[in-house]
Amino acid sequence: GPSSPPPPPPANPAPSLPPAFPFPPSDSSCPAPPHSPPMPPAAPPQWSADAAGLPVLRLADVLKEPELGSPDLPTVGSAGHRVGRCKPCAFVWKEGGCSNGTDCPFCHLCGPSERRNRKKERKAQWQKVSVLDRGMQARHMSSMWGGA
Repeated sequence: GPSSPPPPPPANPAPSLPPAFPFPPSDSSCPAPPHSPPMPPAAPPQWSADAAGLPVLRLADVLKEPELGSPDLPTVGSAGHRVGRCKPCAFVWKEGGCSNGTDCPFCHLCGPSERRNRKKERKAQWQKVSVLDRGMQARHMSSMWGGA
């Protein structure tokens, strides 16, 4: 039989997507996009490589701790401040200040009201736990004595 003509193109063709990698692959290395900054030098020896041999960036290697005694790390106890794992120094904001210097095990980056705010938060948490605990005790006692 006679062959039928090809179907007409769709009225609204789907938009064509750009290729995942707009640059042709090369044998030696992938070229950088035209407006990108130059490639960094080869990975330092302490970096490890993934299965494809590409350098693996480890956050701990990149984020250096500030120097002890600097404004970013005034005391040993200030180390956990950025992640909320510090304990505020009770003396740093007092008239006499803290006499422990950089060896203070408490945070000198917290503001003057931080100790009070944290104490209020702890108290509120304990009150919430206490209310829940009393509710559980009441339900338990009620079930023991045949209540609903």
